[in-house]
Amino acid sequence: MVWDHETISQKSSPDMGNVLVLLSGPDLVVVETALSMTKQLIDGYRTGSTNQWVPGCRWAPDQYYVYQHRDEAGVFYVGKGVRDRAADHVKKALAAWKADGGRLSSRKHQRIIGALTPEEDYEASLDRYQSANILSYPIGTGRMGEMMCFLAEDVLITHLNSVFELTNETGGNNRSWGYAWLTQPYQSHTVPERWGRAANYFLRHRRLSSDAKANLTEIRATNLLAGATSVLSALASIHGAQVGSLKKRGQDVFVDLSFDQLPIRMQLLFSVKNPTVKLNLRPALDENGLPGKARTVEFERAVENVLSANQSLNWNLCLKGAQDPYVKPFRDAARMNTDPAFSMHDLADRYDVVLPGSDEILSFNVSEAAEYVRSLFVRS
Repeated sequence: MVWDHETISQKSSPDMGNVLVLLSGPDLVVVETALSMTKQLIDGYRTGSTNQWVPGCRWAPDQYYVYQHRDEAGVFYVGKGVRDRAADHVKKALAAWKADGGRLSSRKHQRIIGALTPEEDYEASLDRYQSANILSYPIGTGRMGEMMCFLAEDVLITHLNSVFELTNETGGNNRSWGYAWLTQPYQSHTVPERWGRAANYFLRHRRLSSDAKANLTEIRATNLLAGATSVLSALASIHGAQVGSLKKRGQDVFVDLSFDQLPIRMQLLFSVKNPTVKLNLRPALDENGLPGKARTVEFERAVENVLSANQSLNWNLCLKGAQDPYVKPFRDAARMNTDPAFSMHDLADRYDVVLPGSDEILSFNVSEAAEYVRSLFVRS
């Protein structure tokens, strides 16, 4: 089956293929089914054909489907779901219209209300809108149905429209199996390149919310740590070092590396797309697991001592005086405004870095970088 560039861009297709393989296992029957389903979906979507796309969303409770909201100008919202998911948007728009006295901030709600007469009987208004303005396409049931819905929605939003043309605020799928599809059967530490390309595709096109991106990063980090035994062993072998557990705080997913007798900890911040971490220096944690005021003062004083002992060093203490200030110890040697990303997959991968204020290029893996920073504090 060949799709022209108007259907799916050549740039996107390889990464979409990796998403498909990760979703399916790969199972060639699943792949073939997905491609066939997507072709039918596209053909009917372009024409608005009711031979395949059915008015309304009245399906069995376990039936997954994709849907489109349309008005006279065309399609303005695309989604997937089960039960009354497509109609829920109409109910919420009507509720918002009544609560706000007719003032609506949501573009989606504005288009929905503009396509119906909200003053009429609620049930009549809802039924009329569903029949005239919603088209749905049945996909399947169970996990396979949800998987196919993911692909179908992805094609509709990413390749036939965009979140800029639609009123969709994100690309959807923020809660799809809790991203379990990215953890099995091809885990990120066993095929990091394929996983990375799939995640890159997912992020580039789908405009995930911050929370969803953090969830995806946490899964990435969990899988990566499972296969990073040599790297973790090297970090733990640094004198006085303890490797903490994986944590998620806000949008950050990280592991703390603490050092005996030093008022610092090194935060290893994980990437969602690559098997790498970026490094921040922060205050050591107190007995409650927090960077308390006393530890913060000790950290800031220790940073000042390092700067005094190394006149060329130009570290910037970010959030000075706050509870958890930090320092970015290195810069990318080739791109001075970029933080270096150290491999958590292979200790043989070294990164060329410089210390802020210095022109000397240093080449480190992640454990060597941590050891070097530790030595600066020990010497000062």
